[in-house]
Amino acid sequence: MRLYQVFHELPQRQGNLAGVTTSAAAHDRRANTELPTCVATTSGNARFQVSCEQHNREIQCCGHGLLATAHELLDTQALTRAELGNGVWAQREPNPTGGSTLWLYLPELIAATTPIPAWTDTLARDSSNRAIAPKAAAATANADGYLLLELPAEHDLGELSVDIETISHHTRRAVLLWQSDSAKPTVVRVRYFAPQYGNDEDGATGSVLRVLIPHLHTLSNIAVFDVIQCSPTGGRMTARKTDDSVAISGNIRLVDDKDLPTPWQA
Repeated sequence: MRLYQVFHELPQRQGNLAGVTTSAAAHDRRANTELPTCVATTSGNARFQVSCEQHNREIQCCGHGLLATAHELLDTQALTRAELGNGVWAQREPNPTGGSTLWLYLPELIAATTPIPAWTDTLARDSSNRAIAPKAAAATANADGYLLLELPAEHDLGELSVDIETISHHTRRAVLLWQSDSAKPTVVRVRYFAPQYGNDEDGATGSVLRVLIPHLHTLSNIAVFDVIQCSPTGGRMTARKTDDSVAISGNIRLVDDKDLPTPWQA
């Protein structure tokens, strides 16, 4: 298994970490189950099935793990495009610098505008312990899907304290706090919480962008966003809306166990 650091912007943003193996037989369960692990098996010419797990349970969609897996497959098998199963695919595309960028395509999920749940009014607090209530909410149809909460742009999202127990008590949905940048409408800041599934706060989250980006596109008619994750470790991603998918890209680098950034050392 090889370890990748994904969605980082060093030194200030550490991104997220994932283990990747291209052989199910070689999958060795790590003692540190905090780290997502993706296993890719071949199902045909440039076609693969990828399964991901964390905390010893399967993950429905691990964005940074899938991007790392695509990077591994395309590099080791000299491919420019790969199908990863479940409507997910990845390909390298030319970029303005003359090189290429790896893009991961995820089927979009639709979130419908919904009344703001009353329990979210005191979910986030600033440094003065003042509650910062959401200004809008949207949710996917599935009860175990996603709840998107837009917070006022004037507050520093990274400095807010969030009541994890309140999320676990009131909803089965993962919760995304987001805010747009009033000066730069293509910039969006996010924090992602899924304590019900063993992930109190994710460091850098690609999968939720398949929900957020279509929602933002509906609100603004903007198709491409610079996404900054304001978690303690931090992350940065680029995401764009396509016809029925969301394409995601970001920095990827191979790391050794001994070189793991401090937040992930076992």
